[in-house]
Parts: sequence; C-alpha cells; structure tokens
Amino acid sequence: MDKHFFKINKELKESQKRKKALIDEEGRTIISISVLKDDDFLSYYSINEQPIITTEVADCLENSVKHLKPKTKLHFIFKSNEIDENEEIAYEKAINNYYTSEFIELCNDMRSHLFLSLIMTFVGAFFFALSLIVEKNSDNQILFNIIDIIAWVFVWEAVDIFFLERAKLKYKRQRCFEIMNSKISFHKSDEK
Repeated sequence: MDKHFFKINKELKESQKRKKALIDEEGRTIISISVLKDDDFLSYYSINEQPIITTEVADCLENSVKHLKPKTKLHFIFKSNEIDENEEIAYEKAINNYYTSEFIELCNDMRSHLFLSLIMTFVGAFFFALSLIVEKNSDNQILFNIIDIIAWVFVWEAVDIFFLERAKLKYKRQRCFEIMNSKISFHKSDEK
C-alpha cells in the first residue's frame, strides 16, 4: 500500500510540474480561455437589468481553476476574434455580477449553517440533560437509551454542519471571491 501511495504522490508532483502556471506582473495566475463563439456568453435572463454569464461559462471558469489553491489571485485572458470592445465591458460586468451573486448566496448559506448548528447543539444539550434526569429518576433503561441516542444524533449533526459542511462552503466562497475579483482581459485569437 505504501508503494502505491508514493507512486501516486510522485505522479501527482510530476503532473503539477507539467501544469506550471503562468504568472502576470501583478502576481496573478494567468488562465487563458479560447472563445470560438460568444453567442451564449451572456444569459438570456437578467435581474435588475444586470447581465450575468451563462452557467456553461461559469462552469468553464470554475473548471479552469480547479487545480489551483482557492486563495490564488487570478487573471483570465479570453482569446477570441468574435468579441468587440462593447462586449468586453458587458462580459466583464456579467462575470462580476454572477460571482457577486454566488458569493452573497454562499455567505448566507454559511450564516444559516452556523445558526442551524447552534440550534442543534442546544437541542442535543437539552436531550443530554433530559437523559440524565431520566437516568437519575427512573429505572427505565430503554427510555434513557432512546433519549441518549437522540442527543448524540443532534450533537453529531451540529458537528457535521459546522465543521464539515461549512468547510466546503468556505472553500467555495473563497474560490468565488477570487473569481469575482479576478483581472479580466480580452485578446484577439491567434487562430483564424
């Protein structure tokens, strides 16, 4: 097993060396994305007349940075002969609008997870206290075990939500923040 682990670890390090990121003058990691057709760059729908990107473009952006650490500063370079100057401004704003909305949603989710984990902790503590009362004042071992299990379920859920689920949301929020604050430039494509 150890040999297999070290072999995989060695292959991972080699693939990371091959995928060495380019860094711009501001220290941002350059992500180059080719756009063959820009027909579906913007969503057909907008809220408050603010353009947003399509989920396909968002998936492309997120997939292009999966291999990077979430706190990596980013510089997206879109290469296309289809995008004019007016569209460049609209696309940059649409990317920012989309990820600002995502960031706000993730912050709200983290807040609700915190609140939910606190409630579950208090409910679990209540059932622990109740199980102690039942244990002291009753000979009913089955009732004590049921209440004790209920208490542990609430405490475990609180731990799961606070430490595991919030950690995933925190990771996504940081990634979203970096995409939202990324530098975006547009260049003409070399391909004709």
